[in-house]
Amino acid sequence: MQGEVGASLVLALALALPGLAAVLAGDPRSGHPKAPSLAYMHVSKRVRARASRALGTVLILGGLASLAPGLLYGVEAQAGFIAVYVVASIPLITGYTRRLAELESLSLPPEGEPRPIPRLGTAGAALVVGSAVASLFLAVLAFIELHRIQASTVGIAILAVSMVPAYIAYLSLARPEAYASPGLGDDMVRLLQAASPVTASLLASTPSLAVLGVGGWWIAPILGFAASAALAVATYMAYR
Repeated sequence: MQGEVGASLVLALALALPGLAAVLAGDPRSGHPKAPSLAYMHVSKRVRARASRALGTVLILGGLASLAPGLLYGVEAQAGFIAVYVVASIPLITGYTRRLAELESLSLPPEGEPRPIPRLGTAGAALVVGSAVASLFLAVLAFIELHRIQASTVGIAILAVSMVPAYIAYLSLARPEAYASPGLGDDMVRLLQAASPVTASLLASTPSLAVLGVGGWWIAPILGFAASAALAVATYMAYR
């Protein structure tokens, strides 16, 4: 029993501590981030600070809330709760940040002509949609398999994770301005629009492929992490 309580506390802290770091990092004096991030956060330092504090608060509350299912039903239930909670929080925080950016833009004086937002072509859009659908399809198959062996909680967590590339794909197609940070050229914006959801799909497909016993499932996370690192480096260099 004591070991289960300890594990539950560790899981809660794993979510709450990054949240605390985000709250503390929500300082308007912080510099311009040279890493992939929502373009909405680049409207002003004030927006970045408020969005960071909101994200941190959500993570802290989620960590504390996860203790209840962890102590009552076990670590597996707690992990499932955290997965669903984090994934559900992503569109909420994104929408909140977009709203902050819109309000901030209304209070700022216009600077020249508005910049046209680069959009994906047909091939790029097909790649984005295809990768997200494939990730979701694999998650459904994995859930069915886990439900068969009475591990539905893990299956729900995998389904929740598969929603992340689906939402990122939505941003790429319906909210392309989310990638158009100041200092990034049109080609770089289109690269982020296409590569971000594909990268997320590769990473989200990893547990599904492992559950389904697909040979070479480990290739997906290697490609995903490599693509993620390449995007981070490319974005950093674009700001230089």
